[in-house]
Amino acid sequence: LFPELPAAFTGFPGSHAFTVGLFAGLVVYFILGTFNQWRSRLRLVIAASSVVVLVGFSRVYLGLQWLSSVLAGLALAALWLTFLITAAELRRRYAGEFPWRTGWQPLQISARQRRLLLTVAALATTAAIAHHLLRQLGFLS
Repeated sequence: LFPELPAAFTGFPGSHAFTVGLFAGLVVYFILGTFNQWRSRLRLVIAASSVVVLVGFSRVYLGLQWLSSVLAGLALAALWLTFLITAAELRRRYAGEFPWRTGWQPLQISARQRRLLLTVAALATTAAIAHHLLRQLGFLS
């Protein structure tokens, strides 16, 4: 579809889908505890899932990976995410380890300040990704 975009990596499963699925899943897992209402939690999960699906299927749309490769990458990310979250929950429940320690914490910030920091980090990350994509597509030099 876009012949000027070379397929630099055609491995199976789709590494882009795996990476974004794992990263978004871990971010949602760590942020989920800051929201009290189930609607806010649902919006967070839907937003992250939408980003994962858009990134995964943009690879198919651009013709850089097969649909089966993207789906396998997403399935592998879900499997690995399940393992990581299970391990983290076991450590939290039975060992009381990071990030749920009850003792000294490096940053004593309120929930509002935490949300502000996370929003700034998310906006900076989104801007960097958009800049990279626009540069790759030739809109920026």
